[in-house]
Amino acid sequence: MSRAVIPCCVAITDRLCFNQFYLRAPREGLVPGSALHSFGSPVDDMGTEVRPFHQQGTVGVSIDYLWQEWGLDFPNHLKIDVDGLEEKVVAGSEQTLEDPRLRSVLVEIDAHTGHPGLIVERLTKV
Repeated sequence: MSRAVIPCCVAITDRLCFNQFYLRAPREGLVPGSALHSFGSPVDDMGTEVRPFHQQGTVGVSIDYLWQEWGLDFPNHLKIDVDGLEEKVVAGSEQTLEDPRLRSVLVEIDAHTGHPGLIVERLTKV
C-alpha cells in the first residue's frame, strides 16, 4: 500500500492556514478509525467545547489548493465526512466542484449541526 498511498498530516479546510489539530480519544482510548477530532478549535460537531487527548500544529489546505498548487492529481470522486467541518471543506472546493472532471460527490451531513442547507445549496448549483 505504501507505493500507492503517502500518509501525511494535513487538515482539509477552506484555505491554506496553520492551526491546531485536536485529537479526541474515546473511553477505550485512541483507536484506528476514531472520529470527532477537530481542527482550529477544540469543539465537537455540536459546537460543544471538548477536552482533547492531544493537540498538535497542523497545516490546513483546501481541496482546490491540493491539485492547483501542490500538483496532486485531480480528484474525480469526493467523499466528505469530517464531523462538523463540511461547510469549510465544501467552500474550499469551489473550483473542484465546477470542474467537469469531477464525477461524484458524497457529503455526510448531520441535519442537527451546522447549516446543511448551505451545503446542499452549493452542491445543487453545479
